Amino acid sequence: ADADADADAGPSFSSVWSNGFVGECDGCHSADNLAGDLNLNDEATAYASLMDGFVTPNEASTSALYLRLSSTDPDFRMPPPDDPALSDAAIAFVAEWINAGAQP
Repeated sequence: ADADADADAGPSFSSVWSNGFVGECDGCHSADNLAGDLNLNDEATAYASLMDGFVTPNEASTSALYLRLSSTDPDFRMPPPDDPALSDAAIAFVAEWINAGAQP
């Protein structure tokens, strides 16, 4: 039963992080260049930073992170148009993580 409970918990941030969520993002969102007050320097810092206003657990559709990643507006979307975009699968995985409670 414990294995079922873990499976039902959804992905962890660690799995999102290790599946390439950050990509090129840490070039602008790091301790050296804190664009938008978001620091993606390392996994622990990134999780804390995202949970400070960028992610609403269980609600991808209202989370700033998901809205920026999935936007079709080039002035709003992250990463910006000149940088490599995350794949649709990566964005869906971020949404799955958020909707499952945004666990660390």
